[in-house]
Amino acid sequence: MAGIDLGISKFLADSDGEFVPNLRHGRRAAAKLDAAEQALARVPRTRRDKRTKNHQRAVQKVAMLHGEVCRQRLDDAHKIALALVREHDVIAHEDLKIRNVSKAPVPNPDPEKPGGFLPNGAGAKIGPNRSISDAGWGGA
Repeated sequence: MAGIDLGISKFLADSDGEFVPNLRHGRRAAAKLDAAEQALARVPRTRRDKRTKNHQRAVQKVAMLHGEVCRQRLDDAHKIALALVREHDVIAHEDLKIRNVSKAPVPNPDPEKPGGFLPNGAGAKIGPNRSISDAGWGGA
């Protein structure tokens, strides 16, 4: 029997004390994605119903890079799950509501209260939310 716990710095920790590293595919592809999205923003388009060929190519490149990251996360999740299933008979995990963990805070309507650049401390949640999404907790 094994219990697993998901994390941000390590993808998961099991009850045997072993850790699976978080490979951070999104962070590694961020530079390519930023460049492709900037190129997409620079490409002129005519009307909404008629995109230019260059615009279509730029959209396809951004979609291809996002798909590549998605497939890498899914492949890692499947390999980790297969290794856990082969090693243990019973696996217990927490019923984690990922949407609630990475939910944005409710905006603070009172401008007098301090909260940094974003309302209600939302700036402090940007990094962990990005890491949770990059880890792909809900992938497999």
